[in-house]
Amino acid sequence: MTQKPNEKSHQHAEQPASSKASWPATIKHNKGWLAGGSGAAALAALALFNRASTKRAEADCPPTGHFVEVDGVTLHYVDRGEGPAVVLLHGNGVMLQDFEVSGVL
Repeated sequence: MTQKPNEKSHQHAEQPASSKASWPATIKHNKGWLAGGSGAAALAALALFNRASTKRAEADCPPTGHFVEVDGVTLHYVDRGEGPAVVLLHGNGVMLQDFEVSGVL
């Protein structure tokens, strides 16, 4: 017994090879890869923007004072005034400029 071809098989066979995979179907099938690739491209662009912004900010506002390396750690210091040395340590969110503005330095 032979099987009669149905309507779908005729339509599929008549389509040229190039139109079998349409763009919407390709995008729908690969949307996870497209989303991941778009996310990776966005992260790379943001990293480049961040790097350029950092270089521009460092060029616009160079650090005051001097740097010294102690046991492999780079320390930034400012030497001002006369008399015995006083070491002022700052915490997170406090900078040398805060000591200058407050009049401590």
